[in-house]
Amino acid sequence: FKYIASILKNPSVQSIECPGPEKQILVNNSGRMQVMPQSLTKEQISEIIKRISEKTRIPVIQGVFKAAFEGLIITAVISEFVGTRFIIQKRFPSFMPR
Repeated sequence: FKYIASILKNPSVQSIECPGPEKQILVNNSGRMQVMPQSLTKEQISEIIKRISEKTRIPVIQGVFKAAFEGLIITAVISEFVGTRFIIQKRFPSFMPR
């Protein structure tokens, strides 16, 4: 989670997309998509979604998970079949998470 938070602290970053386990992370930086060399494991993705679920008290179930907290919006697809994936977007362009 610290890796994702460190990317979001950059004021020019608008969103982060994790297209699934072991797939490179995509970052929308000032309207340009950048492919990061890092990827997340299935366990790391689950941990990020679990932490957000705990903070927002929104349960994680198969299907679509959507939550807003601390100036961020997360949309995730929870699926064992196609692989869990998520997008984290800033609600306000200048927002910097704690």
